[in-house]
Amino acid sequence: MIYHLDWIVSSLMLAGTYLVGKKRWYGWLFGGLGNVLCLAINYRLALWGFFPVNLISIFICASSARAWYLERKS
Repeated sequence: MIYHLDWIVSSLMLAGTYLVGKKRWYGWLFGGLGNVLCLAINYRLALWGFFPVNLISIFICASSARAWYLERKS
């Protein structure tokens, strides 16, 4: 049921990297969404070793997006 999700995840990660490079805070959200979808792939394929890495990456994306948002707001 998860068809071509790997291409979607790759596209989200590349778009997120591009947007962060352009100093857009929502690039972190693209990266975070890509990591959440990557968790779905890991679950479907039973790649349990990748779960901690994805959870840490999601945390980093969320905290960076928050920091950029608060910096921009003030």
